[in-house]
Amino acid sequence: MHASSYDLMGLMVEKYISQIETLSILEIGSADYCGSYKKHFEKPNWNYQGADCQVGKNVDIIYESFDKWAINKRFDLVISGQVMEHVKDLHRFAEQVEEVCNKYIIMIAPNKWDEHKYPIDCWRIFPDGMKYLFEERLKFKTLECGLRGPDTYYVGEKNGF
Repeated sequence: MHASSYDLMGLMVEKYISQIETLSILEIGSADYCGSYKKHFEKPNWNYQGADCQVGKNVDIIYESFDKWAINKRFDLVISGQVMEHVKDLHRFAEQVEEVCNKYIIMIAPNKWDEHKYPIDCWRIFPDGMKYLFEERLKFKTLECGLRGPDTYYVGEKNGF
């Protein structure tokens, strides 16, 4: 993970989530290769769990691939950063986010970055694409969506929670 993505997650957590007293958090793509978002979620009464498709540091739940999960628990907040570009089926990824989310999502993905296969690199995502996936397709209420440096970010609230 690059520093700008880490800082952006911190800004969105501070702006939208920090005042919530009790929170269950799931990070999709949590393996710590070059840093982790986990430090943004170390508060009393916040329960953070990391999920990834392989065993590693900061991984509590292992799933088959970014395109196929088997997570049977729901979380108040689902986050993901620097993962969506590695997912073949973005629509299925977004549906799975919705399936495990009770209240909020924060998604960060590159809008420009060199190819970095891990193991594949499929997409660069812009705000219109994020809004389509989460607002139009899944009916999340967009709290904020935009560009910041090499990243596109989306903060949404699940309708009807």
